Parts: sequence; structure tokens; C-alpha cells
Amino acid sequence: MGWQYYYGLLSGMVSHYSNWQATEATRLLDDTIDVSKLLETQTEYITTNVSTRAQQWLDEKNTAQQPWLLWLAYTAPHSPFHKPPADLLTGSIFADLPESGASDAEYYQAMIYAMDAQLARVLESVDMSDTFIRLTARWPMRIA
Repeated sequence: MGWQYYYGLLSGMVSHYSNWQATEATRLLDDTIDVSKLLETQTEYITTNVSTRAQQWLDEKNTAQQPWLLWLAYTAPHSPFHKPPADLLTGSIFADLPESGASDAEYYQAMIYAMDAQLARVLESVDMSDTFIRLTARWPMRIA
């Protein structure tokens, strides 16, 4: 799709947010794509992992002082619904959410909270006076 660099999932979804296969791809000078970088299985929560990668990428772009476009598409909140790591929920109303037995809606909301926290961390690497940000949701979802 014209991107020079890609990090994320080939499948578009995971069966477990803390056990997933990352892929890294780079567009080469001859316009071919090197997707040979299937990375080892990642055990870090995917929302945290891709946020860290985005932040590192932004730091590189800020050093180069060139225009850039970052498309950061989180997997969360998406099934399987679960409680995010405790460190992402500290001080929130979700901190005492059980690991199992809560409703999908409660896990969904906790996943949004964790995603928002990670997005805020990524945005700390951005010069907001010189940046356009567009936040979108793929589709509305109703969780009972």
C-alpha cells in the first residue's frame, strides 16, 4: 500500500493479546518488499508493543526532521475480550476487574482505557504544534 515500513500482524487479529506473531516489512529501493522478518513470538501485550514501536519510529523521524505519516492501527478493543495488564489499569475504575468472570462489556471498556493510555504515550513523542492527527474507529460495536 505504499508504506516504507510495516510492523504488526499479517493476519489482522490475534487469539491472545500477550502471545502473538509480529511481522516487520520494509520497502526496498527497487520497490520490492522484504517481508522476511517474521519476528519471534511476542509475549508483551500487543497494545503496549506496537505503541513502543510507533514511539521508536517517531523518535527516528523527529531526529531526521522530515515529514512523516504514521498509521497506528490497534488490535484492541477486539475479541478475545480480557483484562489488560494491571500496569495499564493502575488508578482506574478497572484496576479491580477480575481476570475472568466479568462481562465482555467490562473487558471491552478496560481494553479501551489501556489503549487510550498507550496512545497518550505515543503522542508524547509528537510535536503537537506541527502535527495533524486523525482518530477513527473502524466501525461501531455494541457489546452487551
